[in-house]
Amino acid sequence: MTLTYRKIKESDISAFVEMVDCPYVQKAELFVGAQKRKQPYSDVFNMLVKENKEPVFHTFLILRNGEPAGCLCRVRTSAKPGVISIGGWVDKNHRGRGVFGRALKMLIADLQKEYPDHVFSATARNENAPSLKTLRNIGFREIAPVKDQGPKTEFVYP
Repeated sequence: MTLTYRKIKESDISAFVEMVDCPYVQKAELFVGAQKRKQPYSDVFNMLVKENKEPVFHTFLILRNGEPAGCLCRVRTSAKPGVISIGGWVDKNHRGRGVFGRALKMLIADLQKEYPDHVFSATARNENAPSLKTLRNIGFREIAPVKDQGPKTEFVYP
């Protein structure tokens, strides 16, 4: 299996919209807000592409054997100096194959070269057992429950 990731671009919209069909992604704050505003997911996608040009927020497309398999995101803000928040999701057709864990490890390795003095944080919904397990398996430590965004757990790496 060949696994890579790259920044999303405008031509990725069809793959992105198909992947958003999974229940965990549907609950992501960006998409919940879009649903409430009756905003098409393509608008959210276009916003993510635009924000990739900014140094704070980046979205990446995970490719498994050249096929879109999921997304990774990284956020670096002045609100949390020295911390980079990362996360993502995997399309339902690629789950259970270690795609997310391998892609996340690749992203962390690349980010550690660029930001050697930073730590990485991630959150996962408590009902999303595969995500919780993946974060633990690649070395994230649980640090606190997150109550203001629903039942989630926050993790930190290393």
